[in-house]
Amino acid sequence: MWLIVAHKTSLPQGIVLQKGIIFDVNETFKAIAIKMYGKLISTFAFLYETLIDMRLILPRYLFITIALLSFALDSYGQGETLFEVDGYPVTQDEFEYIYKKNNSKDADYTKRSLEEYYELYKKFKLKVRKARDLGLDTLPRLKKELQGYRDQLSKSYLVDKEISNNLLQEAFKRQQHDIRMSHILVTLSPKAKEGEVAAAMMKAKDIKKEIDNGKSFEDAASEYSADKSSAINGGDIGYYTAMLPEGFYELENALYTTSVGSISDIVRSKVGLHIIKVTDKRDAWGQVEAAHLLIRKKVAGKEKTNAKYLADSLYQELQNGENFAELVRKYSDDNTTKTKDGSLGYFGINKYDKAFEKVAFTLENDGDFAAPIETKVGWHIIKRLSKRDISNFDDAKKRLTAKLTKAKRYDIAKEALIENIKVNGNYQLDEKAFSAFVKNLDQSFYTYQWKPYQFEDVNLFTFDNGISSSLREFANYLKKNSRKRLRYDKTTPVANAAKEMLNEYVQDYAIQYEESTLESKYPEFKALMREYSEGILLFEVTKMNIWDKASSDTVGLERFFENNKYKYEWKERAVLETFTVYTDDINKIKEIRKAIKKKSWEEVQTKYNGPEGNLVEMKTGTHEYGAKILSGLKWKKGTITEPEFDKKKSRASFKYIRDILPVSPKTLDESRGYVLADYQDFLELLWIKELEESYEVKRNDKLFYSLIK
Repeated sequence: MWLIVAHKTSLPQGIVLQKGIIFDVNETFKAIAIKMYGKLISTFAFLYETLIDMRLILPRYLFITIALLSFALDSYGQGETLFEVDGYPVTQDEFEYIYKKNNSKDADYTKRSLEEYYELYKKFKLKVRKARDLGLDTLPRLKKELQGYRDQLSKSYLVDKEISNNLLQEAFKRQQHDIRMSHILVTLSPKAKEGEVAAAMMKAKDIKKEIDNGKSFEDAASEYSADKSSAINGGDIGYYTAMLPEGFYELENALYTTSVGSISDIVRSKVGLHIIKVTDKRDAWGQVEAAHLLIRKKVAGKEKTNAKYLADSLYQELQNGENFAELVRKYSDDNTTKTKDGSLGYFGINKYDKAFEKVAFTLENDGDFAAPIETKVGWHIIKRLSKRDISNFDDAKKRLTAKLTKAKRYDIAKEALIENIKVNGNYQLDEKAFSAFVKNLDQSFYTYQWKPYQFEDVNLFTFDNGISSSLREFANYLKKNSRKRLRYDKTTPVANAAKEMLNEYVQDYAIQYEESTLESKYPEFKALMREYSEGILLFEVTKMNIWDKASSDTVGLERFFENNKYKYEWKERAVLETFTVYTDDINKIKEIRKAIKKKSWEEVQTKYNGPEGNLVEMKTGTHEYGAKILSGLKWKKGTITEPEFDKKKSRASFKYIRDILPVSPKTLDESRGYVLADYQDFLELLWIKELEESYEVKRNDKLFYSLIK
């Protein structure tokens, strides 16, 4: 979560944040990006998922606007040098990347805009250069902080780039086509034991072998498929589209990777083993939003003899201009939809009866309705409400993301990613050492008491960049994770359990390896890490040269105030008294209100408050002209409002302007927050001038002016 300061404001620590500064809430208001003369140069952002209610932790005087900073991480390469700060290059690509990101829609590439932003970014780079000269980039605590940011970012980045985005693209691409398939099913429970799996696989292989040797798929389906409803049709189960239900991802993969007319390898789903044949591929029907008017064939178990006649009559009325929703509410036998004007919402193929879907998807225009169509339940008059554009990735992304985060395909994709990382990372396992270790495991492995036997420690596996684990480290992992060991059925061979736990163990190292390659693999990640690094340096060097100095230099602050005190003065102020009278006696309220205008508060108290309690209370405050609390009040000494009654609490209240104070100068204490902020501005101007004199800046003007559009 990030905050952008909407007004100049002071923190309790004495740091003054200028309008335009952003800071990270989780870093206790640490300023990560600093405003430069009214404009913002952001340096980096955390990827937090949870919004924080700032009202719970911020003082009342801290006026803020909460804003999430979105970053368009367009990748960019090295590019040609646009300018140098004391020999440190800033490329054209880097400058354009930051310029576009921080100006967003205002990035119009005009000369004025580019020159203005160049000045901001140059000053930013001067400060970072100073920080490096001071050796701040070598401080252990800052290096640790940067590594913490990288660890957080890389994990979410890896998941987003390598898994989520790939799954989104895959699902979107697949949803552009409906695939027709036939299948042969060999039933197998998801909880089947090893022997049952082997027997089912052998049966499926025998069927596949017969097909490979010339037996027609249709005949094999009729003879062997456990899906009897499709076996009579040669295994045909119609058209399907991604995403298939949970537990059928591998079947979906086979469906979309097998060419029309071809037969897949054996694939497993939650219902068993499948051999599929792809028989057709068409442009996807997508999703349609439709409504229907249903006339059932049976009502309360009795045949409705006039069902078709009534449906035809209603269809004729629609053709004559009758309102569809009105007829639904009056005649439809579908109690679920009749209160919603017959709406079924959006649906895709294989949701309803095939005859029903065929009509719904072939209606050409929104508002079109079709002649009554018969299904098992009765006669339907279908009306198309709208059709979803499945070719728009941004729209599809919103719908798909929610499904993908809950889908098991995410875990399958992660496993595939791990295997790919192992190949690219040149993962090497000492098979001999692992086999020797496993050979000495017994049934005690499935108990809490198991301890590793004595063995010679070796390097168990390695990746290219030196990431590795010893056999002893793996053994300790097995010892500590007793719950994982105990989850296995004791009939499972110990070697198999150890192999599975090794795969789980290696996953963490594979992810670690992949995270170490992100800078070289993704230029935008490298760019973002540069922003993190420079942002940390910017904060530290600004704190040293501006914030700490301004807070501790009391003599300089006082001198600055004396030279600029004309800037700090009170506007006209009203001394406002707010009275509360605890009675519902209107005459008594009027009496007290009249007394207030003529007497002092002390006199009013003496007359109306006593030992038995206070009849009237008063709060006073001084407010500048234009304050919200004075809204509706005439700006004049002696102005008093009409009573506002609270009947439930038997009381009334009113406001009274006791006095109007003239314009007057503020003391340093009264204006400290504003003075401190302006003093920081003053120190920054001096500092920037010093930096510009200390470091040479060279700009490639020809390249710079070529950016103007």
